[in-house]
Amino acid sequence: YMALRGDLASVDLAQVFQMLALNQKVGLLYIQSPTSWKALYFNQNGVTLYFNEHTMLDRVLSKLVRGGQISANGVLEAREHAAHQGHQVIDSLLAGGYLTEEDLDNSVRTEIEEEIYELFFWGDAKFDFYEGATEHAGRDGVIHDQFFFGTDAIIMEAARRIDEWAHI
Repeated sequence: YMALRGDLASVDLAQVFQMLALNQKVGLLYIQSPTSWKALYFNQNGVTLYFNEHTMLDRVLSKLVRGGQISANGVLEAREHAAHQGHQVIDSLLAGGYLTEEDLDNSVRTEIEEEIYELFFWGDAKFDFYEGATEHAGRDGVIHDQFFFGTDAIIMEAARRIDEWAHI
């Protein structure tokens, strides 16, 4: 059992990723900043976000509305329809043809990826790795098999973004 905890002020998140990948660790990396928290799940497929499906869906839908891929009205109608039918909003959106399953998956995948990259910019945060864990006490979340990313690819893209940010 490897106890891995620390502070992102003194340890680079990329180093944590590499250590977990190198040692083929499986479990949850919990990251807590003064204002927020995120958890990442690592296994042999790479890394993914441990996330609350409802808040994820809300974020994805608001981005789709802002990007013009779906109308605010469509989302409203779907929410009302879902409330009446006792369905999930997403089912109403898909059934109503506002969104395809593929669009949804792509949007969720992009959102997860962005949220992972964002963590590389968190300076003021502590992390804890819970080996073998698939959930975090008191934090609702899910792990989706179709949304894993290779740790190396994430590290390289994060480094590119940090580098780019340094030039701005």
